[in-house]
Amino acid sequence: MGVNRFTAEQIEKLKKNPYVESVTDKYINYSKAFKELFWNDYQNGMAPLVIFKNYGFDPGILGAKRRNGFVYRIKQEAKRLEDLKILAKETVDDQSQKI
Repeated sequence: MGVNRFTAEQIEKLKKNPYVESVTDKYINYSKAFKELFWNDYQNGMAPLVIFKNYGFDPGILGAKRRNGFVYRIKQEAKRLEDLKILAKETVDDQSQKI
C-alpha cells in the first residue's frame, strides 16, 4: 500500500499553518515550536486529535497514520532527550566526585 499523498489544495492549506516548516505531497515537517507545544499538551493529558485541531490542523487531511506516526516519533524524541539529560547529570556527578 502506497503513501497517502497530499493534494495541491491540501499542501497550500498546510503551508499556511505557522506550525508547518515544510510540506510536500508525501511529507510534512512540523516546527520545533509545534513539537514542544504538542508534547506539553500531551503530557498534560490532552488527546492527540484535540492537540492537532487546537493548533490549526485538519486531522482528516493528515490522516490517522500520519498522526499516529507523529505521536510515536515525538515520544521517541522525548525519551532520547530524557536519556541525554540523565547521562549529562551522571557525567557532572562523576566529575564532581573526582574533584
